[in-house]
Amino acid sequence: APDIVIMDTELSVIDGWEVVKHIYENDDKAFVIMVTANTDQTEVKRAIQFGVKGIVKKPFSQGKIEQYLERFSNNAPMHKRVETHL
Repeated sequence: APDIVIMDTELSVIDGWEVVKHIYENDDKAFVIMVTANTDQTEVKRAIQFGVKGIVKKPFSQGKIEQYLERFSNNAPMHKRVETHL
């Protein structure tokens, strides 16, 4: 399983939330960041319920993603630490 997943909620073939559900069913410690144009309260609550570690509104800056990567790096075991210089 990947250490970090950054994905959109709107995918062409499958609902992004279904993918997130599958990820967490297989790895409840996954670090998922959702990207969306829709950040209303329903979407934010859904992200919290699914255990998503971050939700980023489109359009977004590189800095916002770097903040989440830094948070992952700070909380990850040493062998999974990442550099956040994108």
